[in-house]
Amino acid sequence: NWQDQRIWVNNELQCYVPDGEYGTREVSEGTLKIKVVNIGEKRPCDNFDKHGVQQADTEYVAG
Repeated sequence: NWQDQRIWVNNELQCYVPDGEYGTREVSEGTLKIKVVNIGEKRPCDNFDKHGVQQADTEYVAG
């Protein structure tokens, strides 16, 4: 029963995107596979760290 959570773990370059956008997440037969994908251009990121600092724009996304 997987649910999206908007998070940013400190010191990571990727932005977490919902709903497996860009093919970042696959769920099958009880297994969750999460991928980091380089989408080729920087995009805004709405994830925040534990101190409330917004993640910088990045070309890396993850599910």
